[in-house]
Amino acid sequence: MKQNIKNSKYEYIFFDLDDTLLDFQNDCKKAFKMSCDEIGLKLKNAYEIYNKINMQLWDDFADKKIELAKLLKLRFELFFKKVNFNFDNEKFQQILTKYMSTCGKRIQGAKSIVKYLHKKYTLIAITNGVSKEQKCRLKNANLDKFFNKVFISQDIGTEKPNPEFFKYCLRSLKLKNTNNILIVGDSLKSDIKGGILANIETCWFNRLGIDNNTNITPNYVIKKLKELKNIL
Repeated sequence: MKQNIKNSKYEYIFFDLDDTLLDFQNDCKKAFKMSCDEIGLKLKNAYEIYNKINMQLWDDFADKKIELAKLLKLRFELFFKKVNFNFDNEKFQQILTKYMSTCGKRIQGAKSIVKYLHKKYTLIAITNGVSKEQKCRLKNANLDKFFNKVFISQDIGTEKPNPEFFKYCLRSLKLKNTNNILIVGDSLKSDIKGGILANIETCWFNRLGIDNNTNITPNYVIKKLKELKNIL
């Protein structure tokens, strides 16, 4: 157990990655532009078109309306159809993964908070997404060394908010109860709902200050990562 814990209730902090510690929008926009350049697709608003399609599919994914493999295929299929461009979906996924794996911009305050918490708690990364991309981005952001374990939906075969995702994490960590765990994430539908379903307390990182018009209620809400020091 880590020493000098301010709040002994928690021993493990489960961090989401995308838009909690890593700037997904920045990384994706950068990687998508490089991918389009490689295949010769010259369209000013290509990323905006793709992002609208992609985010809707990820919402569907969080609502368990679509599986990850289908999402990864369909997002490019719908995009290329929308912009009237012919290219192989699987090949484009490989190209995008190649460029995403070179990215890793941190959300403001990410490194300082994990460096601070690492001394007191066991930090675990929990993320939906492509395994290679997530591992490389975490390493590129120089945050990987602070985490004891990284759990990625593609490796597990299921995703947040599915309780099976969290059961897998708990089994792997040999944790028999959830009373000493706190989940920190930006997504109500994925991170917070997943925590509630798994009987794990949650902290919603509401960086953009959006209204919560759902029936999903986190234990804590923060707007800046440094505010975790007030909880922990």
